[in-house]
Amino acid sequence: MKNFIKSILPLFYISFPTVLGLLVFSSNPELTEKVYSDFLYVGITRIITFLFGWIPISISELLLVLLIPALIFLIILVILKRMKPLRGLYVLIFSLCTLFSWFYFSWGFNYLRQPMTERLAISSAVADSTLIKQALQSELDNANKSYLVYANFDKEGIEAEIEKMYMIVEQQLGIKLPQGIRQPKKLQIHAILNKTMTSGIFSPFFHEVHVNQELLPIQYPIVLAHEKAHQMGIANEAEANFLAYLVCTSSENPQLRYSAHFSQVSKLLRRAYTTIGDYNFYRQQVRPEINADFKRVRDHWLKHAGIVADFSHKAYDKYLKANRIKEGVKNYAGDIDMLIWWKLKKGNSVKNNRQER
Repeated sequence: MKNFIKSILPLFYISFPTVLGLLVFSSNPELTEKVYSDFLYVGITRIITFLFGWIPISISELLLVLLIPALIFLIILVILKRMKPLRGLYVLIFSLCTLFSWFYFSWGFNYLRQPMTERLAISSAVADSTLIKQALQSELDNANKSYLVYANFDKEGIEAEIEKMYMIVEQQLGIKLPQGIRQPKKLQIHAILNKTMTSGIFSPFFHEVHVNQELLPIQYPIVLAHEKAHQMGIANEAEANFLAYLVCTSSENPQLRYSAHFSQVSKLLRRAYTTIGDYNFYRQQVRPEINADFKRVRDHWLKHAGIVADFSHKAYDKYLKANRIKEGVKNYAGDIDMLIWWKLKKGNSVKNNRQER
């Protein structure tokens, strides 16, 4: 009995603080905001990015690559009777508990923070068809005017501009965004992102930003800005999209602005297709060059569609719902409503929103 208790104690020490944190934070978003997101996480991300951000390779990818053979090795030890089955099971459970706790303490508690709609004092309601029409018309005008061909595409310059604009948007919104080393890293096994039809991914374990290196230039800026938002503690996908849009459209860089307007008009057209009756009136306003870009992006992803992508989509949907994002992957389109209410709050109707400079 003593040996059993002795073996269970490490699992308790690792898991109990995390479970307690989940119980406390899940019932008090304001406390999560003040204690974790605005205080503890600020220090956590600075330390983690200081330790691992400068390393050119993805430590997260390396960990994943090492975990697979480690699991195989553990199974072999049990099969060869070099390790008792219960001991092998204990090692596996201990490892999972460690990853579980590491995930939540290093980043995952941000799922339980106060919604950005509350922090910005804007509505969290779904916009009605009238507002959607106004937003779509405004975005169509901006997209058509901001269209450009991506010549001399400089990823390092794009990254630097996004970092600069985040500091400006932070002041405009009056919210805190933690600093850290956020340089994007390349995955050596980039097929993972392609097969799962993933534009980018943020690793909560080492706070690493990854962007699919096969993205088209028109996609890259808005995706990079989105992933950087996650590193700043924004777990909600709609909120990350909201910040990414503001960052890119506030910039003087035309490549950032078109990337954001292109992405947003695409989402608005999808929303309008199911919510407004005169969809074709708006769809016909899209300039031919933008339609060509729509086709290029669609063709790019279609070549990777398949069972792996479908499974990944369903798995991520369940992951988000398990972390209190009740809409699942549909949450990605929630920035449409956030932007509408934010622009209305700022005193500019969506219809008369600032046109492209």
